[in-house]
Amino acid sequence: MSAVKGSVNKPSDAPSKRGEPAAATADATPADPKAAPTPKDPLDTLCQSARAGDRAAFDALVLQSYDRAYTIALNMLRSEPDARDVVQDAFVRVQRGLQDFQGNSKFTTWLYRVVVNLCLDAIRHKKRWGEKTPTELDTLPGRERNPEQDTADTELKRALAAGLQQLPEIHRATFLLFEVEGLSYEEIAKVTGVRVGTVMSRLFNARKKMQAFLSPLLGIEGSDTLKELKEEDE
Repeated sequence: MSAVKGSVNKPSDAPSKRGEPAAATADATPADPKAAPTPKDPLDTLCQSARAGDRAAFDALVLQSYDRAYTIALNMLRSEPDARDVVQDAFVRVQRGLQDFQGNSKFTTWLYRVVVNLCLDAIRHKKRWGEKTPTELDTLPGRERNPEQDTADTELKRALAAGLQQLPEIHRATFLLFEVEGLSYEEIAKVTGVRVGTVMSRLFNARKKMQAFLSPLLGIEGSDTLKELKEEDE
């Protein structure tokens, strides 16, 4: 796999100066002075600057979004080398596709779509060639990893990681995007390219399967969301 002008591995240091958008778009309708301005996602601003050719902005984009992409890939693939390869490939594709990205969705939505699709391709490839699912990970990585919390939740995380492997891949992705990454139904629909109703159906089925798998292991009754399971464990 070709690298992006050197590397798209997570940079060790943030750029000293964040790039500014290439140009502002005028709004034909005067803004309502009483309306609170909608805050712009910093990643979207960086993406706009990167599209204009600002290399420092692209480096910052990788730095600030790498962990999100890696968490999803790691939870989907359960292999650190495979997750790193997927994220590397994802940012290669992001850089190549910057000029075609129109900004109709958030940058993170686009990034998740690329990562999830690459993960699904990797899983299908392993199945096609009869490769076994990696077992080197026995816990469920999350966005925030506190050592003390990890120790306290080891049993739960191990059970969750095992439960996720029982889900169909697209249901696993939906569950992770909602429960771990905190995306809305609408955002997940954009990531996975389906209707909101389909997202809700997939999430419902994933929760029920997770509940059925986890309840006997953890002695929990009636808890069918990750949040509730965590609260029971605390």
